[in-house]
Amino acid sequence: MKKNKVILLILALVIASGIIFIRTRVKDLTEKAYEIDNILTEYLIEAGKEEEKISSAVKTEKEKDRMIWVELYRQIETTPERMDLVGRLLREVAGRSGYDVIDIHEEEKSQKIEVGLHGAVLSCIELTVVPERYKVAIIVDDLGQNSDIGRFLELGIDLTYAILPGLRKSTYYAEKFNEKNIPYILHMPMEPERYPEVNPGRPVLLNEMNETEMRSALKKAMEDVPGINGLNNHMGSSFTSNPESMSRFLKIAKDKNLFFIDSWTTGRTLGYEMARDYGVKTALNTLFLDNKDDLDYIKGRLRLIKKRVDPGETMVAICHAQRLNTVSALEKMIPELKIAGVEFVQVEEVLH
Repeated sequence: MKKNKVILLILALVIASGIIFIRTRVKDLTEKAYEIDNILTEYLIEAGKEEEKISSAVKTEKEKDRMIWVELYRQIETTPERMDLVGRLLREVAGRSGYDVIDIHEEEKSQKIEVGLHGAVLSCIELTVVPERYKVAIIVDDLGQNSDIGRFLELGIDLTYAILPGLRKSTYYAEKFNEKNIPYILHMPMEPERYPEVNPGRPVLLNEMNETEMRSALKKAMEDVPGINGLNNHMGSSFTSNPESMSRFLKIAKDKNLFFIDSWTTGRTLGYEMARDYGVKTALNTLFLDNKDDLDYIKGRLRLIKKRVDPGETMVAICHAQRLNTVSALEKMIPELKIAGVEFVQVEEVLH
């Protein structure tokens, strides 16, 4: 009898322990967190969202109500037009995959979507509106003498340097820039108005030259500034407005696979339009930044960038290595311009 009571007592303890174990067993939702994170991320990529616009997942370990899991947070850059659409589609994908949309936090420039199970947030995706981008290529003209460009190189933005041929340090700058992968082009002298009273330097492209003479002058310039794959004009108000001269020059540029940036030194220039007609990659300068070497003037010119270019479009601006206040103005204005959506790029990124 006593033995039966002991057996019954042991059985009761075993049953009670099992009930307690079942009631206190922790539910692990970690695998589910990674599953829904992968589902939503793969959907975004398939829908055309660039991977670099999707942040890496930030993992936070969670525990509540006998559940453990990880919450995975991602930030997605998008546009105002697409934010509501992407948010709605993400919620639909989560629902079709058997997950709950637990909460949605909406603000003017962001939308946060929390997805999970049993009240636990497993995936949190925040859609944020980024400012429209304005791609701007700034060319620093007139290198070749003893220009101090150290501060330009320390600005932390892409700049393209234009090197004059025939000067003491022309080849030096080209070789150094080539060695350090710093973008540079040839700043080719071309005939200005009032030539020869106004001297553009040597070698130079002149209206009186035939094609052979032009090829010789350009060959000499490219020997002085080796390694270039494009050029812009130094002076050249007379040359770039002469259709016969530009025709001969552009034929040579196309033969040599060179792009041409029209510096726009005259309102009568034919360079940009004729380059496009000849199939030469090209772009047009639309803003000289430092015609006056004055800090406030140059800052004002930099602020014109957003007025001269539409969102999603590109532009070229030109400054000069010798101007004392140009680099100071850039140092002060770069943070403001970046906040406004200006992206500084190499000139090859804005060619047409």
